[in-house]
Amino acid sequence: MESETLHGLYFVFGLLVFIWLAAKAVLALKNRNTNIGLWATVFEGMTQGSISLEPLKEPEVFIEKKARRDGQDKDPESAKNT
Repeated sequence: MESETLHGLYFVFGLLVFIWLAAKAVLALKNRNTNIGLWATVFEGMTQGSISLEPLKEPEVFIEKKARRDGQDKDPESAKNT
């Protein structure tokens, strides 16, 4: 009976130590500014999609530059005065 109890305690404490070490590893990787997309993919694979990774996705940014046409000035008042 005592050996079964010890095995159970070893398992529980081993699991807690593993979780603690995993949390320390994640914090260390986060502080080093590593590739977040890569690690999100790794952790998603480990959890098999049970955690939503939508907050980690970077938003797509589209920058539209407006080109000035010939004869267009920045100040519309100066165009009226000429």
